[in-house]
Amino acid sequence: MASSPRTSIAHLSDIHVAHATSNLKRLGRLLSPSGPGEGLVDVVTRLVMSSWFERRALGEPLMRSAHLKHRYDPRQLSAVLQSVREQKVDHVILTGDLTEMGAPSEMREAMAALDAFGWKGPNLTLMPGNHDRLNFRAVADFRSIACDRDYPLLNRITDDLFAIAVDSTAWGAELDWRDMMTMNARGRILVSDVEKIDKMLASLPPGAGCILCTHHHVIDLPPDGYVDDWAGKADARLSGKAEGSEALIDVAEARKVRLILFGHRHRATRDAFSIRGIPAACSGAVTRADSEGRLRYRIFEFEGANLVESRWVTITEDMVHAAPPVTAPVEGDDLKVTVKVSPDNLQQQMSDLTAKRKEMDRKILERMAKGKKG
Repeated sequence: MASSPRTSIAHLSDIHVAHATSNLKRLGRLLSPSGPGEGLVDVVTRLVMSSWFERRALGEPLMRSAHLKHRYDPRQLSAVLQSVREQKVDHVILTGDLTEMGAPSEMREAMAALDAFGWKGPNLTLMPGNHDRLNFRAVADFRSIACDRDYPLLNRITDDLFAIAVDSTAWGAELDWRDMMTMNARGRILVSDVEKIDKMLASLPPGAGCILCTHHHVIDLPPDGYVDDWAGKADARLSGKAEGSEALIDVAEARKVRLILFGHRHRATRDAFSIRGIPAACSGAVTRADSEGRLRYRIFEFEGANLVESRWVTITEDMVHAAPPVTAPVEGDDLKVTVKVSPDNLQQQMSDLTAKRKEMDRKILERMAKGKKG
């Protein structure tokens, strides 16, 4: 009996396209005395009365420190996507955190890079991560730039294999001050979404398989760095599994889901990892290089509806340096590229960008000093 044709699925996650931001200016407007005679009470009052959009500027120092070791280089993303194409992958699943700060320019660059290497429409399944939902505006931006469909969504990969993408981010009226301080890190899966997913799985053709994809982990994992560690001690929701995970896994188990993919954590799970007997994987932040400058991502091979193999693909530092960067134009966003990045003089350009940020810091401190003297 002839075996079913193979289908290759590449799992990517947490690519964190990052542009320089003007949040420090906004931070200065919030915290600097606006005139002579204004004191601490006035500054605190202005902060309390400010919008979420303005207050999110406060999260940037934490955001930057949490991701200090990872400097975004568009060539890394290009190298990954080029490798995926060379591996003759049939479908890409990108489990969130396309961006660093949820900026439209960052989203456009992520989508432009995917498009440039042929990953769009029917051969791409993606969902937002918490970094893509860092502000209310980003919810609409993700819909207009990245995916205009409602979540959860069902994608057909082949006649025998499907993917369900779940939006596990917390946003809107649910957010509170703890979310602001931890980059909206907590995950949640709504009861109504679990019910929709159950109906989607029930509607699949007999014998068909499904890959269930979320951004947040749906099982408790060890802390992934110091932010997870202290945030989890302050509030278990902030570093633990997504709220509603148990109900989702109940459905996945009952409906015989073939593979669970997730992101959020920047460390990959071990190869032989499963959740209630269902193969599962986090491939980590695929644009974050190891100590030797290498990048890695996973490929899953299916025969018909059945998972038959998984393997790692490694990208060397030389391959990264040779990759053509894909960047998006800036169109008046509050978060934007201030230094044009190209592979030829990347180090100098990053140095220029750092100098600009230091100058911005200096001006803000200068304003604060003048306010105190007044």
